Amino acid sequence: MADEPEDDDTTGCCVIYNSNVDTGRMTFDGRTRAECKKANEDFNLGQGWDFYPNTACSQV
Repeated sequence: MADEPEDDDTTGCCVIYNSNVDTGRMTFDGRTRAECKKANEDFNLGQGWDFYPNTACSQV
């Protein structure tokens, strides 16, 4: 077992967005949980963003 903090896990994440401007998916492969959390905060503009930590968009 690795003794690194969870935030160092590089499992990636998926952001699916559906706004009045655009729709799509962004996969952040190899990002740490902390990076994905920040990405989610940066992209979550209250316009229908769904965030799937530790998940590839192809799995959603």
